[in-house]
Amino acid sequence: MRFLNFDLSALPSYKEHVLTPLKRPTKEGEVEPLLLNLGTCFGQDIRKLIFDGAMSH
Repeated sequence: MRFLNFDLSALPSYKEHVLTPLKRPTKEGEVEPLLLNLGTCFGQDIRKLIFDGAMSH
């Protein structure tokens, strides 16, 4: 049941270095920030990011 832990959001730099870039809309010509979620099987961290305000696309 460890997959129920939100490990990513527990990191000290979560808001500044992970969430903030994913919340910021990109300007034309900019590369969109990307978070690649590997090995969790359920996408819990991705769901938490979207709940916290990250863009879902």
